[in-house]
Amino acid sequence: MQALQEEAGLPEGLFQVVTGDGEVGQALVASADFIALTGSTATGRRVALQAGERLIGVSLELGGKNPMLVLEEADLEAAVDGAIRGAFANAGQLCVGIERIYVHERLFEPFTHRLVEKTMALRLGATLDHRIQVGSLSVQRQLETVQAYLQDALAKGATLLAGGRVRPEVGPLFFEPTILTHVTPEMRVYAEERFSPVVSLYKFSDLEQVLELINQSEYGLNAKYFPIRFLPPQPPVGPRLATGLA
Repeated sequence: MQALQEEAGLPEGLFQVVTGDGEVGQALVASADFIALTGSTATGRRVALQAGERLIGVSLELGGKNPMLVLEEADLEAAVDGAIRGAFANAGQLCVGIERIYVHERLFEPFTHRLVEKTMALRLGATLDHRIQVGSLSVQRQLETVQAYLQDALAKGATLLAGGRVRPEVGPLFFEPTILTHVTPEMRVYAEERFSPVVSLYKFSDLEQVLELINQSEYGLNAKYFPIRFLPPQPPVGPRLATGLA
């Protein structure tokens, strides 16, 4: 990466990459003037404490138990596609990834059917082929964590609708995109961030009640809402702006 940036004309050493475990992060906080962290809430607390001791600035984007709300007037296909992108992009390893989906009872059955159908058709792989839709988990401990979440949920009565399997024939850390229903508060997956391709579905009938359920979380990083009506492309007016999605 550094060589490519220098080839593009940036000053040598302007951007550097250092990999490692916790000791690398501690060294960075001990010597930097400002820290921007994207990571877990537990790590964020440690970084904030160390940064506070040095009185340096810090920006923290931490974990989430991000909800998606699908109302009865939502466009079914748009909502299903949004759920798949939100839950399974980067194999679920996104701070803003969707982990729980609340669907109005009138749309729940067709939404669930289409979501399961499209999820089971997703293509897993480790190549750079653009036909591949879901990649690998990043480390072994994350694979073990998602397996533990799933085993705990199923043992306590959750229903597995899709996925749930390790795929060693694809790669050592591949885990299928997974859909659960009948998830209840005593299950770890109900409230803890799982950072993997596992999503839970919930049926609701009353908007006020479901908003209370959505807000019963210590997290508040991200949320998605449907219906969303996508407007047709419009001709550009003035300068064009480049945008990106995390």
